[in-house]
Amino acid sequence: MVSIVNAARNTERLARIATVLIKHGFGELVSRLPGLSRPTAAAAGDERKTFAVRLREVLEELGPSFVKLGQIVSTRPDLIPADVIAELARLQDRVPPMKPEEIEEIVAESWPEVGDGGGGVEAEISSVARTSLASASIGQVHPA
Repeated sequence: MVSIVNAARNTERLARIATVLIKHGFGELVSRLPGLSRPTAAAAGDERKTFAVRLREVLEELGPSFVKLGQIVSTRPDLIPADVIAELARLQDRVPPMKPEEIEEIVAESWPEVGDGGGGVEAEISSVARTSLASASIGQVHPA
């Protein structure tokens, strides 16, 4: 049963990655992956963006693990072209913050219930600012 659930999650995640790649003009790459034959049309406007910009945008949209991968790759000028290094270096200190709704959902899901009567995050924190003070690949700071 667990393997079926894991397979479903993996399939959903793979579909999400493929969708983001196609959105940013990497449909040709997706069409070459086994079992993922999809149309190769790029999203409108992506033709004007460089490969490096589109790659950075894919990593940002796919989330913290992918941003971290981009940060690591940006430190390897011996392996990666200079234009890609320069663009991925933006992931070192200019990661866009997550939307407040996403943060609220993540905190609500992961905060343990307080005491026997429940209460969750609302019982511990009276308010959280919707605007972040800082954001990085694996964290974001909000005044509370």
